[in-house]
Amino acid sequence: MTTVNSTNPDILTPEMVANCELHSLQQRAKRNACSQSIERDVEQRVKALNAQVQRRVHDMEQQIEANTRLIQEVAQRKVERRARITREQQAASTIQRHARGMRGRRQAREQRAEFFVMVRGRAIRRGRCEECGDERAVLECQQCEESVRFCPTCWVHVHSTRRRKNHVAIPMTAVVVPTPVREVDEGLDAPRKVATTKVPSKVRVVKAEATIEPRLRALPSPQAKHSMTREAESVAIDTMHEDEAELEEACALARSVRREVAGAEAAAIAQEEEPQVDPTLLEMATDSADMSPIPEVEADFAAGMEAVECSGDVEKAKLEEPTPALQKEAAVRMEAAGEHRDEGTEEDSPAVGPVVEEPTDAGREADASA
Repeated sequence: MTTVNSTNPDILTPEMVANCELHSLQQRAKRNACSQSIERDVEQRVKALNAQVQRRVHDMEQQIEANTRLIQEVAQRKVERRARITREQQAASTIQRHARGMRGRRQAREQRAEFFVMVRGRAIRRGRCEECGDERAVLECQQCEESVRFCPTCWVHVHSTRRRKNHVAIPMTAVVVPTPVREVDEGLDAPRKVATTKVPSKVRVVKAEATIEPRLRALPSPQAKHSMTREAESVAIDTMHEDEAELEEACALARSVRREVAGAEAAAIAQEEEPQVDPTLLEMATDSADMSPIPEVEADFAAGMEAVECSGDVEKAKLEEPTPALQKEAAVRMEAAGEHRDEGTEEDSPAVGPVVEEPTDAGREADASA
């Protein structure tokens, strides 16, 4: 029985050549195989193309996801950085604000402790009345507990009570100086220091301390209390008159103290500025002022001048040849100069050689005739 090779249609067997049907079968099988191979090839290509497309799509998706993730990370880092900078700035501003506030409060405390004094929770400027805080303090009371320095008006009002009427008023002859900051920083109770108003020099300070001393002066005691049986109107009028009288007395007392202090300071300054002249210097000045001529000095000066002239004449004579007339006249002049020199002092007269003066007109005529 003849069989057809279906595995490989291209192979022709003798049976296929002898039998037409077998040959046609072989051709059909060949065409079927070819068509099947084309279909398989198409399927394979389609599958490969699909795989490639899917792979490209997957790669693009992965790249997009990576880029998106990177952009998100960058944006997140920017947000975190901005938040960190904001927190740092807020923290720095908070710290600076706190530090400035603390420093400002510390400076305020130092300034208040230096220039103010706390009285019953109020800050009163140093040198002002601790009761009203407006007027200058001129009276000091060391027996009061709260307020220590008063103006005349507040002194009268505060010390009008039965317990304080016997307090002694001390006139303030010095100005209160601010307390140093060092004592405030140490947390110590800064003592109230005083200093003189004018400190030009050490001598002036010593003189002011020696001459100016605060003297205790007591205010006049208030008048005797009236009986409680008087009417309210008359009592009010009397107390008003008493307050006015005490105020006038306190003002007069303060003015007198000021005048005394100013006079003492002026006296000390005038005494210091008064020039002190040494008596020996005065004697020397009077001696040097005497310009009357002294005979001995004049004689010595004349002798010295003649000796100088003689020395000049000698030098001139050396240049000229001496003549007998010149020699005779020179001898006469030398004798006269020697006598005059013997009369003067030996210490003041300079040592000179033989003196030859210049010949006169008469001598020259004699030389010409000779």
